[in-house]
Amino acid sequence: MKKRIVALLAIPIVVVAHDATGQETPLPNAQSYVNRGVAYYNKDDDDRAIADFTQAIQLNPKYAVAYNDRGLAYDKKGDTDRAIADYTKAIQLDPKYAVAYNNRGNAYYTKGDTDRAIADFTEATQLDPKLAVAYNDAIAAAKELTAITTPDLVGETTRGMVANTWPQIERSFGPQIDAATRAELRSEFEHLMQEFVIDAMQDLPLLFARYFTADELHQLVAFYKTPVGAKWMSQMPRIMAGYSATLLRRTTAFQEQLRGRWQAVLRKHGIK
Repeated sequence: MKKRIVALLAIPIVVVAHDATGQETPLPNAQSYVNRGVAYYNKDDDDRAIADFTQAIQLNPKYAVAYNDRGLAYDKKGDTDRAIADYTKAIQLDPKYAVAYNNRGNAYYTKGDTDRAIADFTEATQLDPKLAVAYNDAIAAAKELTAITTPDLVGETTRGMVANTWPQIERSFGPQIDAATRAELRSEFEHLMQEFVIDAMQDLPLLFARYFTADELHQLVAFYKTPVGAKWMSQMPRIMAGYSATLLRRTTAFQEQLRGRWQAVLRKHGIK
């Protein structure tokens, strides 16, 4: 489900104040710290945002919004466990805080805890049906986008993955495997790879709906229906396949460089 700025957008964004020395001016109350934290958050200055949200919590330990917003900042930094802890505290302080349930559900989803994520999403939509409407609209738009992008994407992605991985697999075969057997093995590999790609793409609508609003997804659909959008869609798998191939060509050199640096560190610490 779409999150990130959901709670923050409900709070006015203010200009960050400084005194004559360039230091941040002490603020009068918890709400002011939250407002400034939001300004930092929206500028991607997450450490300062967290500091201001923390100051707000110190001034008002029962301020559920401050916990939720600090959770969003932790979430953006990739500190999912701290984010969940803050969302949970916000919910404890305000059991009807639908947005906090939604945000915690996203955090659980990130960790792969699907059952808890679904439970939180369900609670969020029960508390605030508008979240369910927004989510359902986004899912519908995401399915439309997936229907447009998937057909070409499956074929091109499969061909690219096979082209990049099959040569290495084939080199592992012994001389007892003749050409006809190799051809049959490749056919099975291609078939299974296509099934793998198709299965993986079943999650695309959920992923699209998580990171884009319904309006944004409709804009993407409109773009992909243009000639430039259609070309982008048809060429992107080839671009990614080419990029993957360049990574594979550099893998040996990277491994040697990494081995050398690790050995230097170990020698520095007297480890052989």
